Amino acid sequence: MIKELSPEQGEKLINALILNFIQKYRRERCHFEFDDAQRRSKFTDRLNHNCCGVFEIGKRQS
Repeated sequence: MIKELSPEQGEKLINALILNFIQKYRRERCHFEFDDAQRRSKFTDRLNHNCCGVFEIGKRQS
């Protein structure tokens, strides 16, 4: 069974996702797009077509 997240938990999850997986120079824009449902939908659709241009691919752990 899937448990719904509280708004605070959702915000923490989104921040962690952006911090850990989105390219550094795109993070501010991602926060802006996640704030609105319509922009969020367009952003997730765009990820399907341009994931290499948004995600940190091949990020190395030191």
